[in-house]
Amino acid sequence: MTSADRAMRLLQALVVDDAGRRWGERATDVQRQDAEALLDRDGPRRHWIGRSRGYSKTDDLAAVTVAVLLEQLQTGHEAIGIASDRDQARLLIDHIRPIAARTPELGGALVVGAYDVRTSGGVRFECLAADAASAWGRSPYWTVVDELAQWSETPNAMAMWEAISTAAPKVRGRVAIITTAGDPSHWSRGIYEHAVEDALWRVSEVHGPAPWLDREELASERRRLPDSAWQRFFENRWCATED
Repeated sequence: MTSADRAMRLLQALVVDDAGRRWGERATDVQRQDAEALLDRDGPRRHWIGRSRGYSKTDDLAAVTVAVLLEQLQTGHEAIGIASDRDQARLLIDHIRPIAARTPELGGALVVGAYDVRTSGGVRFECLAADAASAWGRSPYWTVVDELAQWSETPNAMAMWEAISTAAPKVRGRVAIITTAGDPSHWSRGIYEHAVEDALWRVSEVHGPAPWLDREELASERRRLPDSAWQRFFENRWCATED
């Protein structure tokens, strides 16, 4: 059995909600395909996963990260999660914490802190803000980039992307961008366009709301929001604001 097979088996067994359902019980085909690609170390190591708000982006990457930490990384390997600020990045940790508590098979395999997760085998996953200068010099084997299209347009944020994206090749690390589409004038649009054209990237996009969201609530949001906001947030389409 390959490491991808072992990691996928663990992922499917993770308990991901209060009802006691396992990830494999509730994952859709889209979620399963993305997870299989992320866990395949022989496939593309750069991933752009574009989904609308509420489409389980953070939930899924938290669960996949658990599988990567426990089945695919080795003692001393570094893994990081990055978002616009440290509290946003901590959402990945906050989603890992209940998985560790609910899944009996994990036992004491994970120690979940406020801003990091450590395995009993000596692997650490740490969350960072997009303006953290400490990204330079790191060599992460696994990197999750949360909501890249919503990062600030400051030099610090762009430098952070340069630091972590150029670090991955040093160790054949994998980078997973999970984001909802933004304004096409944002600098992340250039990264997206490169990913679409480059054979070393895998781009997975879903347009439209998550199938499990309440239709009446979505209709209310459709009436309330400017069209550009609706297109970005719930259709996952790049769209400039009306002003």
